[in-house]
Amino acid sequence: RSSTMPMAAFQGARIRGMDATSAFMLVKALGNLCENHPSNQKSLVDAGGLAALLAIMRHNSSHPFIQSEALIALANLSDDHASNQTSIVQSGGIELILAAMRSHKTNASVQEEACGALLSLFNTTNRTRFSEAGGVAIVLSAMRAHETNARV
Repeated sequence: RSSTMPMAAFQGARIRGMDATSAFMLVKALGNLCENHPSNQKSLVDAGGLAALLAIMRHNSSHPFIQSEALIALANLSDDHASNQTSIVQSGGIELILAAMRSHKTNASVQEEACGALLSLFNTTNRTRFSEAGGVAIVLSAMRAHETNARV
């Protein structure tokens, strides 16, 4: 049953014309479906959920509430799942996470969730990509801007 849910959620999703409320609901559902659920993590990526999530992030870059939920979904998709971590990184996920951080510097929720997503992707292989994308400077800037927030 769980493997059919992702197909229904993402098959034929039209990201470009999707309104902000629908985009928010879709990324929230994706994040919830894969939280602590390895088989859903794999099924969602296989069904196109990662592509849909990244497209929603690109098309809604000015909406901090969508970015924050999308970052949670990325963290849930990649948490303890090496294959998904690789897929996310190869699909430009690190760059999108850092773009969200740059676009929403004053939004603590975006900064927190971005740090969580980066942490779930961070391993020996991905740290070079993170560094090359300017991640160190962006994260340090976020830490300075939100120095009283332990999650940043």
